[in-house]
Amino acid sequence: MAKTIGILGGMGPAATIDMLNKIYAHSPGGREQEHVRVLADIDPTVPDRTEAVLHDRGDEVVARLAANARGLVAAGAQLLAIACNTAHAFWEDLAAQVDVPLISMIDVTVADILSRGLRRVGLMATDGALAAGLYVRALEAWGVEVLTPDKAGQSAVMQAIYAYKGGQKPDNESLLSVFNALKAAGAQQVIAACTELPILLAGQEFVDPTDILARELVRLAKSP
Repeated sequence: MAKTIGILGGMGPAATIDMLNKIYAHSPGGREQEHVRVLADIDPTVPDRTEAVLHDRGDEVVARLAANARGLVAAGAQLLAIACNTAHAFWEDLAAQVDVPLISMIDVTVADILSRGLRRVGLMATDGALAAGLYVRALEAWGVEVLTPDKAGQSAVMQAIYAYKGGQKPDNESLLSVFNALKAAGAQQVIAACTELPILLAGQEFVDPTDILARELVRLAKSP
């Protein structure tokens, strides 16, 4: 029997739904009973992860996510994942508080990039993810060059992400300009390293950590 997947979500809700869609896109089965079981805690009250990184308030995020993780495990989850890139700044602290595997979106995405032989990538992420060194440290340790937006470009990324989270129409033209600038600077691929970005960049070709994690979760759930 396949293992039950638990998703720590709500950061924001639409991004979690996107992850659930991608999990089932990777879930094999000729009939519905053969798909994986997924439990999701879509909790939009989790404190802002970028604010937590920039102002050293990670304990607040970890406490909320740990409580949600314990609830998922109590309900039957046998492996967990976080539907938020920036929250991985606190991955180690959270993993230490749960009794089932917590699969890292960062680790599986870095492994995917390395398997493809990419040597120069662009990174579109939140201020918090950049400040925490997510993706950058791991990739540079393997000799992969990471390009990030300039100050104006990073501001455009943040504005688009928060506009979408707030139910507003983001400035996709500015976001696409940032994406194109990274490609023009020599990025072989761009990592959409915020779970809202794969939604906002739909139609472009990019590295999608949400999809990579979804695929890995299904593989692990189906593994003996």
